[in-house]
Amino acid sequence: MKRITLLCGSRKPAPGDDSRSAAREMLREVERGVRVTGHESAWLDLRELTLPWWDGRTGREYGNADLNHVCERIAASSAVVISAPSYWDALSGVVKNVFDLTGPDPWRGRVVAGLVVGMNDSSAYHGEDQLRQVVSAVGAWWAPYAFTIGNPRSHADRAQLRKDLRRFGTYVGLMADPERRQAGDGTDEERGVADERAGQPDSPSRQAAGR
Repeated sequence: MKRITLLCGSRKPAPGDDSRSAAREMLREVERGVRVTGHESAWLDLRELTLPWWDGRTGREYGNADLNHVCERIAASSAVVISAPSYWDALSGVVKNVFDLTGPDPWRGRVVAGLVVGMNDSSAYHGEDQLRQVVSAVGAWWAPYAFTIGNPRSHADRAQLRKDLRRFGTYVGLMADPERRQAGDGTDEERGVADERAGQPDSPSRQAAGR
């Protein structure tokens, strides 16, 4: 069994706001897909953590318990799914701040899959490109397919969107355990997801967003 960490990069909702964060709710659907593969899942939710803003120090130099927890959890993971909001054609600053704070050490050799949720299509695709570059720069392995969507609240077929997110979670589970994939192990659903992804020239996200 592998450990897959689900990192929610949304700070929403604001205090006193009872609405739900789309980035967080979509990550919950991805987790359901991860569970199909039998792997352990664990959460890091930036809304529930008190992290400093980067000032040039790295990791344990801050003496921050939540930051130490983030570093340890990532380092102990086989794969990390990052649910990253993106606004104004740019990756959310709180997500980038995590990489600045941790430095590359906990990320090296990890599989990282992006779930990028934009305020619109343009923001989503710029955010995906930026997240991929940061992930590569810290020595992690960027999963070939990301799930990138602009303004999911306007998505016409919510049931299909939830299904696509769960299938993306199953795909991440397979990416976390390449030996199992190469051996042809797994359920019919897992094998179907992997075969489907292998034949796609573009990410499932771009199809979901109509691109």
